[in-house]
Amino acid sequence: MQIPASSTAATAAPSPCSASKLNLSGLSAILNAARIKNGIPGMSVAVMYKGELFYAEGFGKRNEHQPFTKETISPIGSLTKAFTCTAIGELVAEGKMDWDETPVNKYLPEFELKDPILTSQLTLADILSHRT
Repeated sequence: MQIPASSTAATAAPSPCSASKLNLSGLSAILNAARIKNGIPGMSVAVMYKGELFYAEGFGKRNEHQPFTKETISPIGSLTKAFTCTAIGELVAEGKMDWDETPVNKYLPEFELKDPILTSQLTLADILSHRT
C-alpha cells in the first residue's frame, strides 16, 4: 500500500468516507515490519470509521506459545486518557464542547464533587490535566 505524498501543504487529506474504497492489502506487511523493527512482541490493530470495521489483524506472539490475534485482549493502562482527549478534541473542533469555559457538569449533569463550588467551575482541561 502506498500513500501518495502531498505536493503542497494546502492539499486536503483523503476523506475518511472513502475508507471502504481503499486497498488495504499491503497494510499487514507494513504494520508487521514496524512491529519487528520496534521490538514489539505482539500487537493488534483495528481501523474503524462510523461504527464500521475496515481492518482488524493481530501480529506476533502473545507469549511463548500463543499468537497475538485480533481478539487478544491486552492491558492498555494510561493510554485511555489519550483516546478520551482525542475524542473530546473532535467534539471541540465540531463546536460541541470546549476545553476551558464550560463546567463539566453542564455536559455530565450527574458529575458532582463534594465541593459544590469546585463542581460548578471544573472544566474538561482541569480534569484531563489532573488539576483537580
